[in-house]
Amino acid sequence: MNADGFSAVVAAVMYSFLILFDFSGYTDIAIGSASLFGIKLSENFDSPYTAVSVRDFWKRWHITLTKWLTRYIYIPLGGSRKGTVRRYINIFIVFIVSGFWHGPTLNFIIWGAIHGITQIIEILFAPLSSRICKASGSGKRSLIWKIPAVIRTFITVTAAWVFFRADTLENALLVFKAMISPWAYPEIMISRCMPDITYLYVMIPAIIFTTVTGKLCKKNKSTGLALVTAVLSAWLVILTGAVSAGSGSDNTFIYFNF
Repeated sequence: MNADGFSAVVAAVMYSFLILFDFSGYTDIAIGSASLFGIKLSENFDSPYTAVSVRDFWKRWHITLTKWLTRYIYIPLGGSRKGTVRRYINIFIVFIVSGFWHGPTLNFIIWGAIHGITQIIEILFAPLSSRICKASGSGKRSLIWKIPAVIRTFITVTAAWVFFRADTLENALLVFKAMISPWAYPEIMISRCMPDITYLYVMIPAIIFTTVTGKLCKKNKSTGLALVTAVLSAWLVILTGAVSAGSGSDNTFIYFNF
C-alpha cells in the first residue's frame, strides 16, 4: 500500500459515506417499491452520521438489525436486568455476534468489538459527561456539545469501517499506518481529488436536498412537497447514475455480499 496520510484519511471518510449511500439507497428502493403495492416497510436509516454517540448511531443505522439483535440476543441474555457487569458483557456479546453475522473473519469481529467496547465506555462516562454539561451551563442539545459529539462519533465509526472494509487485519493496520504518515502538499492533495470532483457537483446538492426535504415531508405530511421531492430526487439519481456509469467502475451494491 503506497498511500500518504491524506489519501488514507480521505479514502476512509469516503468509504463511510459510500456504505451509507449503498445500503440506505437500496433499502429506500425496497421501501419505495413496496409502497407501490400498498406494503409499508420499516425505515432502516435515520441520518446515522448525525449521531452524538455510538449508542445513538445504532439507533439510526440498520435499525431493523439493531432491533433483531436486541430482541433475540441482548434481552434473552438478560439485557440490563442482571447487573452492571452483566450488562456490559451482554452488549459486547451482541456486537461480536453482529460482526460474526457480517462474516466469520477477524476483521469483522474487531469491527463489532470496537462498537461494543465504545458503547460500554460511553455508558461508563455518561454520568461524568452529564456533570460537565451541567457545570458548563450548556445542555446536551446545544451546538457547543453536539458538534464535537457528532465529530467524535463519526471518527470512531469511520475507524471501525476500516476493519470492516479491509480484506485482512494486516491491510487494515497498513491503512492506519498510512494515516499517520506525512501528508502531501496541498496542491498535490487538490490535484489528486480533481479527477473525481465532478461527482461532488451532483452528490452534495442531492444529499442536502433529499435529507432536508425528506425531513420536511415526514414532519408536515405534505403530499405536494413529497411529489416535488420525488421528481427532483429522480433527476438527481439519473445524473449521478450517468456520472457513475461514465466512470466504468463496479456499481454492485456492497451489502448484497451480506
